[in-house]
Amino acid sequence: MDRSMEFQDIFPLKFKYSFEDYRSLMRCILMKSLYDSDVKSSSRYQGMYKGNYFNECWSIKFGFYSGIYGIVLREVKEDAGVFELYYFPSANDELLDNVSLFEAVLAGEPEFLTKVRNFSAHEELLNNFCVATIYLKPQERGIALSFETKLRDRSYAKDGVCVEGKQIIAKEGLDKNFPCFRVSLAFMNFLHIALCKIYEPRYESFEIYKKAARGVIYDKDRNLKSKADPLCGEIFVNLIYGKDADDACFKFND
Repeated sequence: MDRSMEFQDIFPLKFKYSFEDYRSLMRCILMKSLYDSDVKSSSRYQGMYKGNYFNECWSIKFGFYSGIYGIVLREVKEDAGVFELYYFPSANDELLDNVSLFEAVLAGEPEFLTKVRNFSAHEELLNNFCVATIYLKPQERGIALSFETKLRDRSYAKDGVCVEGKQIIAKEGLDKNFPCFRVSLAFMNFLHIALCKIYEPRYESFEIYKKAARGVIYDKDRNLKSKADPLCGEIFVNLIYGKDADDACFKFND
C-alpha cells in the first residue's frame, strides 16, 4: 500500500510521550482514516464516535461484526501508550452467546448503546467487555505496535447460576467463552493498515507467540480463583514500522 502521510501529518507537534499526546495520536489516526478510502475499504472501517466524558474514549464500527468496538487510553508506561480495546455486542449479535451472563444482562439494557458511546464514564462497561491491550510507541523514525490478547476469555461459575428457580448455568459450568483474539483482529488489521500509510513495516521484526494462561472460576460470594484452562492462551503480536527505527526502544512483552 502506498504511503500517503508522514508522522507529522498525523501529529504535527513535537511528541513528548505524555498522556495527552498519546490520546491525541489515537484520535488523529481514527479521524484521518475516515477520509482515506484505502484504509476504509481494506479494513472495513465504517466510522467512529468520540466520547467526551471522564476519560476520552472512542467507539468504532467495522463491517465484520454487528457489535461496536471501543478503545481508551489506560496509561503511559515506560513512554509507551497503553490502550484497552473493547467489544460491545449488539442485541442480535451472534457473539452475544459467548459473553458472561452479567455482560449479557448489561447488553440487554435499553440504554446500553447510549452508554457505549461514552463507555469510559460507566464503570460496569469499563470493567467488562475488554478483548485486548494495545501498546503503541513512536520515535523519531518509526512506531512500535504490540497487541496482547487471549485466544479465549473463559470464566466458570463454581456454584452454578439459578434465576427464578431455573438453572441457567450448571455447577462449575462455563459462564463466558469469548474469542478475544478472533474479535480483536478487526482492529489489529485496521491499525496495521493505518500505520502502513506512515511508515513501511519491518516484517523481519514481526513476532507472534503464545503463553499459557488460566481461566477464572467464581463462587456465589463473588470470590475469584484462577482455573487451569488450555483454551485461555495469551497471544502477543509485535511489529515495528519504519526501516530506520531503533529496535532497542521497542520491547513490550519480554
